Amino acid sequence: MRWLALLFLSSQLFAAPPLYVRAGAGLERTSDTVLRDRDCGSTQPPAFFGCGLDARGDFGQVPAFEVAIGAGTRTRVELALAHRQLDLDATSNFTGVPGEQHVRADGRSISAMLSGAVDLAPGTWRLRPFITAGAGVARNSTSDIVYSFPGIGPEAVTITRGGTHTAFAWKAGVGAAFTLSDTLALDLTFRHSDLGTLRSPRGTATIIRPNRTLELDIDETRAEIEMRGIMLSLRWTR
Repeated sequence: MRWLALLFLSSQLFAAPPLYVRAGAGLERTSDTVLRDRDCGSTQPPAFFGCGLDARGDFGQVPAFEVAIGAGTRTRVELALAHRQLDLDATSNFTGVPGEQHVRADGRSISAMLSGAVDLAPGTWRLRPFITAGAGVARNSTSDIVYSFPGIGPEAVTITRGGTHTAFAWKAGVGAAFTLSDTLALDLTFRHSDLGTLRSPRGTATIIRPNRTLELDIDETRAEIEMRGIMLSLRWTR
């Protein structure tokens, strides 16, 4: 009988944790975003902005959508995929250019992160605070970046190439889980996410002015992507 009791205890200790799926949507706000040269002193090819110059703005309010599969109840490990639309709205500060200098680009980020979460209250509580953190990769892409100079002319623009870049990404946050039933829980998370960089690669800039159009080889430009926001998710445990 003793060996039967030991076998039962071992099966309980090493039993697979319950699996769950999670789907959520949220709204995030980026920190101030600065698009600058990879190397402001580069000459071969030349830097696009030059030292002391850049474009400053943000990605506005960013909708985020996320799906995840994980295991565990009070302590959880999951793999999450997230999608964010990143539309850059900024202003550059080139010298010798009259009037405003608008900067626009359409972008997106798709991330995959492995993360963990730990409830900070007993499982009998319907509302349980938790902490979470994770890391992985983000695939960040942008359309061509358009710099408009209406002070020079209505059609005066400079266009740099868009690109795609894979970067290390991480997140950390706090939240609360509310039990709806034996299999359903509602998670509300406030988190900070760092998705690496959005890059316009080394290549050709097209410069369109009222009396001419020319092309110029330029070095890479990049912007850090950091944001804070909330995510509301429904978690189903089978």
